[in-house]
Amino acid sequence: MIYEPKQEAMPRERLRKLQLDRLRSLVDYVKERVPLYRERLAGSEPEEIGSLEDLRLLPLLGAEPWTERMWREIDASLGRIGG
Repeated sequence: MIYEPKQEAMPRERLRKLQLDRLRSLVDYVKERVPLYRERLAGSEPEEIGSLEDLRLLPLLGAEPWTERMWREIDASLGRIGG
């Protein structure tokens, strides 16, 4: 059963363009709103992403950077509260 006939049956080239546009939009969004991604993506601009294959050039994050940042922020908050 097709739930979104327009999207699910679109030509492959149009689908890749849609995916590329959404990837650029996502990179722009996280750079503006997520400090850790802002740091990691500092040298990357959404407009520079020329194809979906460029996704492999972006720095992906595992759990470790998030955990490190969380503890730094907790330490900083505790320092402000206790100091």
